[in-house]
Amino acid sequence: MPTFRVATPQHAYDAIVERGSIARAGEFLPQGAGKIFAITEERIWSLHGRAIAALADEAIFFPGGEARKRLSEVEALAERMVAAGADRSSVVIALGGGIVNDVAG
Repeated sequence: MPTFRVATPQHAYDAIVERGSIARAGEFLPQGAGKIFAITEERIWSLHGRAIAALADEAIFFPGGEARKRLSEVEALAERMVAAGADRSSVVIALGGGIVNDVAG
């Protein structure tokens, strides 16, 4: 399975790049994960959401676009997740294009 190691100053993780990996997403979730949130665009969810819907406790729709790539948008997403019970054990599945993945990350 092709993976790419991503290292940040705080953490390192593997990005999995493989055809069919969305359908296998449950295999990649950490044991003991808390609530699972899918951050996505409605158009992407309509195409691929079925595979993630069984895993996610909540889907949060985020319209993409460069104009939405702002800290205020990240803060709003975080507030929605906390209101829905997110904590340090929660997992975010970003399902979308570049802006959605940037903001969800």
